[in-house]
Amino acid sequence: MNRLPIYIGIVLLVFVYACKKEYLHEENTVEITIKGEEVVIADPYIEFLVRLKADVRTDKIYNWQAERVHFIHAKYHEYDYNSDTYIKTILPAYSKLREDAGLPVQKITNLQGIEACKNLTYINLAYNNIQSLEPLRNLKKLGGIDISFNTSLSYSDTVYLKEIFANNNLWDFSADGINYTGALPFFTKGSVSVIFLRWNDITCFAGLCNLESILYLHLNSNKIAQIPSNISGLRNLITLSLHRNNLSSLPQNMSQLSNLQEIELGHNQFTEIPAVVKSMSSLERFAIYDNPIQDFSQLAGMRIPRVYLDNTGLSASDLHYVEQMGNLNELKLYDNPLPDDLTFLKNMADNNAFNEHARIALPHSVFTQEGGSSELTNEEIIEYLQDLGYSIDIHWK
Repeated sequence: MNRLPIYIGIVLLVFVYACKKEYLHEENTVEITIKGEEVVIADPYIEFLVRLKADVRTDKIYNWQAERVHFIHAKYHEYDYNSDTYIKTILPAYSKLREDAGLPVQKITNLQGIEACKNLTYINLAYNNIQSLEPLRNLKKLGGIDISFNTSLSYSDTVYLKEIFANNNLWDFSADGINYTGALPFFTKGSVSVIFLRWNDITCFAGLCNLESILYLHLNSNKIAQIPSNISGLRNLITLSLHRNNLSSLPQNMSQLSNLQEIELGHNQFTEIPAVVKSMSSLERFAIYDNPIQDFSQLAGMRIPRVYLDNTGLSASDLHYVEQMGNLNELKLYDNPLPDDLTFLKNMADNNAFNEHARIALPHSVFTQEGGSSELTNEEIIEYLQDLGYSIDIHWK
């Protein structure tokens, strides 16, 4: 019996079935593509990034495509424009990205349409000219936002910020240099852990102190003259940075910040070492450099591993307080009128005030002094400390 016709028939059936399946697949693909609501994104660069991230190849963007986007990095790279890194790396890459999209290199002003990216987890809009944060208010999956140096944002946008904090599981929020003036609004709900609000004109941050989730709070270069009375509400705080403000004292209830490990108080108006610092049980780094300190008595008995006293006016009459410090891993004494005699450092070493491999930072003038009543010159004392395994850094102006 000739079976060839049977084999040919089977092959033809398989071919017809395969063609039909492929045809149906193509039909289904087309059908899926045209479903959904059209998304109109106001800014052409954000539209370009959405198309890029969601692999959109159609003329229109649909809501289901926008929902593929999880990350938008639209930071405007105009900062540090004289650096080699910027000129050779950042600018060419950024400009090429714009040119590939047929867009001019210009700042983003309008976020309308970005609300369709419902699965967005991180957005960086720093150094643009955003007019309103309203399109972000209904997003619910954001983990990080950077709106730094968008100076056109209005005070009313803080209302949207409260909604953004409440609606999302934020980890990182950055709003440096947005010209925010006055007291921050009260945030009653939020999970944010890291906050950057530097280079603004903030006068009070009591509104943040209800957020127990905050671990790292950076408020450098503002106009804060007083720590809010509800500071103890930040019970999980690890780092508090208040460099370049107008502070002159710390409240006693800061001792309740049992997790605080670092406090940055440089460039303020302190005239004495705050007494409460010694009762902060977890503190590992205390920086109070560039303050006009007159009373150093609270240094006596201090057991904080890293203490920065640069340019505080520390002089010979204050050294007996320094000698009573202990548990030191790092002691910075740059730009102070230290005496001719560095014997106090040798005494501290002999009394085990320094931990193994401690770092001691001194002004360069100690090398030009012969030493006063000590039997050793300053240079010999420094050599003695180095022989003990301590690192000596000399600051040359």
